[in-house]
Amino acid sequence: MWLSSWHSSADYLVENPMPFYNLVVWMLSGLPTWLTGFLGFSLTISQIFHLNYIIGKHEVLYKNSYLPALLLLLFMGIIPQFLTFHPVLFANSLFIFVLDKLFKIYKNSAPLPMIFDSCFLIGIATLFYLPSITFILFLAISLFILKTFAWRDWIVGLLGLVLPFFFALIYYFWNNELDEFKTKFFPKDISQLLDAGGLMIQGYRITLTVVSVIFVLTFWKIRQNFYKNATRIRNFQQVIFMFLLVSLASLALPDRWLYIVFLFWPYR
Repeated sequence: MWLSSWHSSADYLVENPMPFYNLVVWMLSGLPTWLTGFLGFSLTISQIFHLNYIIGKHEVLYKNSYLPALLLLLFMGIIPQFLTFHPVLFANSLFIFVLDKLFKIYKNSAPLPMIFDSCFLIGIATLFYLPSITFILFLAISLFILKTFAWRDWIVGLLGLVLPFFFALIYYFWNNELDEFKTKFFPKDISQLLDAGGLMIQGYRITLTVVSVIFVLTFWKIRQNFYKNATRIRNFQQVIFMFLLVSLASLALPDRWLYIVFLFWPYR
């Protein structure tokens, strides 16, 4: 699937690129174009096997297999932007680390470092791809699932989330580029970098139907064994389900809601 779009990976510029993605583009400038495609391909493969490893490591499913890797491969294969060099690839790699750290929170006597790291990684992912900020919702729901409420968790999480933006703000302030900082994080017209709606006009109807049937059968099978599992496994499966929902929601997030997330920044 990557070979079919390898040539398009040379066009790695996106609308309103975030600071860390700008840094990656600058580092790749002047290098052979095939290297860009190879880097995107490597990120995709690493995410597939890393997620499969995390699910097996924490025993999320009642039986270890490579099916999670296969399902992720199918999901990423039906969206063209996932098969090109794109900032979402970097964000996805970070989210899998977030998932691993969230699983470690369950019945942990010292969960604050994992919560801080998770929010810090979400902040870094946002500096690659702006809609990644929606994963704060995923983290909040996961905390409710995995542990009882504690105000310290939320304070530490907020500090971890804000820290990458604080350093980015200092950088732009130091270089007298605060207007560029404002444009990147509070753009007037936020466009969807991943056009999920365009899939239906690109000949993907049959593929989407088949993949949807596979996912339905998968959830039906998991549901059959859901109450046979230990409480820890059931909680982990709920976290994975919310991870999928938030991931899909971030693709179809209406533009105006990003302003609500970013401190109710008004349209101008």
